[in-house]
Amino acid sequence: FARHEVRKEYRAIVCGAVGAEGDSFVVDQPLDGLPSETGVEVLRVVPCRRHGALSELALRPRQGRFRQLRRHCAEVLGAPIMN
Repeated sequence: FARHEVRKEYRAIVCGAVGAEGDSFVVDQPLDGLPSETGVEVLRVVPCRRHGALSELALRPRQGRFRQLRRHCAEVLGAPIMN
């Protein structure tokens, strides 16, 4: 842990299509004035009558800000995480 060799990865299903399957990008948006980066990989996109599409994402936070993944998905990508 001290050498930052451990990487966390989370899976999430979000409302909407944030990219095509296989796309990957970094959300670099400060939260509460602190640097916050989240690596995003689009694993799958499926049609949905209610939301237009659902996307399965692999999310890799580079910091551990409070609700970082939820806020980056909802506020930056416009695709809130389904509960």
